[in-house]
Amino acid sequence: MLHRDKILRTLFLSTVVVAGCGRPPRVNGAAGAPPSPSVTWQPPANAVKPEPLVPPAQLAAIPPDLADRVRQLTISDVVDIALRNNPATRASWSQARAAAFTFGSERGQYYPTVNATTTVGRSQTPATTTRPAGKTTSYGPSVSLTYLVLDFGGRSGSIERARQELFAANLTHNSTIQNVVLQA
Repeated sequence: MLHRDKILRTLFLSTVVVAGCGRPPRVNGAAGAPPSPSVTWQPPANAVKPEPLVPPAQLAAIPPDLADRVRQLTISDVVDIALRNNPATRASWSQARAAAFTFGSERGQYYPTVNATTTVGRSQTPATTTRPAGKTTSYGPSVSLTYLVLDFGGRSGSIERARQELFAANLTHNSTIQNVVLQA
């Protein structure tokens, strides 16, 4: 008797294990999981309810002529609108452009500086008993050229700092774009 109970218990457990190793249970007539790792799972037709992009309460506030166009928006349209109108993307883009201009300005340290000045002066002397009144005009141009030959790494260090700040600003802009796309 004891031996028979042991056989029945083993048979029952093996049946449960074999039944569990088959295919996954079905959900509303569709497979509960994809048949293989390379196949995407398709939910049953009535399992997923389509949600509007704009809630009905907000859609009522939209003028009727725009409501039809809002319903026809695709995800790429929504992302494009979000990126164009989000102030965070504009700010991060402006900061990236400013960092690029700063980098260009810092690179200008490798070039010589040329200064050109011109002075013009005009004076009038009053007449005296021994000489007549006179007007004198004087002018003099001057040009100077300055070039830094040796700076012990200061110039290249400031240029490298500006370059790294440019990379950081551009990566911050990329992160801002990714956050806006995620929110959209």
